[in-house]
Parts: sequence; structure tokens; C-alpha cells
Amino acid sequence: IQYRTYPYNPDNQKTGFYCDQRENRVRLASLLDATTNTNVLDLCCYHGGFALHCAKAGATVTAVDSSRDAIDTARSNADLNGCADPITFVNSDIETFLKNERTRADLLENTQLEVDDEASVPSFTGYDVIILDPPKLAPSLSSLPRATRKYHSLNTAALNLIHPQNGGLLLSCTCSAAMTQAEGGRQFQRMLQTAAVSARRSVKVLEVWGASGCHVRNPAAFPAGEYLTAVLLFVGPKMD
Repeated sequence: IQYRTYPYNPDNQKTGFYCDQRENRVRLASLLDATTNTNVLDLCCYHGGFALHCAKAGATVTAVDSSRDAIDTARSNADLNGCADPITFVNSDIETFLKNERTRADLLENTQLEVDDEASVPSFTGYDVIILDPPKLAPSLSSLPRATRKYHSLNTAALNLIHPQNGGLLLSCTCSAAMTQAEGGRQFQRMLQTAAVSARRSVKVLEVWGASGCHVRNPAAFPAGEYLTAVLLFVGPKMD
């Protein structure tokens, strides 16, 4: 995968590529089955790191970001890698997008219940895989309670969009050191469990990943370097 980078942009400290998720993108893409039409949702896609890897693995991807510049660059990266066709880019705040998708799902489900010929009504199949990788929500310990509520809300909304009958995968990330280190890393996973209860979904932790190997961690000398947590969940079918 190739990326356009912007190392000399005086208005942005980012270069155009988050190296810390490099290995996690490869890991997730390796789990996709190229023989099936996997439906992937990449939330906070930025310049398309996860979206590009999933598209290259044969998935159909919806990539969402609130930044128009990020979406334009992600689309350019997709063209660069010859995988623009299977990716739909959406310039939207992810909370608004999640709310609209849930509304669409509810409308389609209610419509199916009200008609005799179900074959004539399009069904909401949900997403097979969702990546939720928001920006830092807890820049300090004092902001952790508010951030935890935000993480809970976003993850509940994402879980609601996983395929209701078949289930799927959710890769939920936090790049906040305050959250990653809280209670030895248990607080983020506990938040995911409570979000699953709110969404009426059963979940199992398959993997817990951190930053790529190029991000050397030294908890004793530089504890702030332990900041990234990516939890891969299997999400079961929706419970009645």
C-alpha cells in the first residue's frame, strides 16, 4: 500500500500516515475472506489506512471522516493503489453517520414487518467488519470520565450496525494514554463490555493489539508511549 504524505505542511503536525497502526491494518486485512463480499465500515478513516488494506483484501468498504481534506487525500490514495471502485468515501461526522445508518436500519426493519411480500423490500444487512479509530478523546486523566462516556456511546452505535443475524468483527481503538493505562488496560475493555450490553450484543475479545513494533515502548522511562489499544471483538447476533 502506498500513501501520499505531507511532511512539510506548516498547518498540520501529521505527515499523512499513522505508522502506529501499520501492523494492525495488515492483521485485520488478513482475516478477510476474498471469496465473500465482506462489507466493511471504516470510521474516522483519515487517509484511508484500514480502508485501503480491506479493499485490497477484496472487501467493499464505506470510509467515513469529518475532514474534507482527509477524505480527498484518502480518495487520492485509493486511486494511487488502484482500489477506488470498492470504496465509498463519506465526508461526515461519525456520530451523525452512525445515527443516520441506525435510522435507515430501523426504517427498513419496520417496513419489512408491515408488508406481505418481504422480497419486495430491501433489507438492512449491516456491516461484517467495523473499524472505530477516533482521535484522542482523553488527553488527560481529568478528562477520562467524559471520554469514557463518549467511547461508550460511539461503540454502542457501532455495535448496533454489525450484521444483526450473522454477527461480525469490531476493531475498537483508543489512542489516549489515559484510557490505555487506566486500571492496567482493563477500563477500555470493560467499557466495550458495557457498550455491548447497551447494544444487546454478545462479544468476545479475540485480540488486543498495541502500536507497531517501530514504536518502541518503555513503560518505566516513557509511560506516555503506552498509548494505543486496539481491541478486536467478535460480535454475536443481535439478542431479542
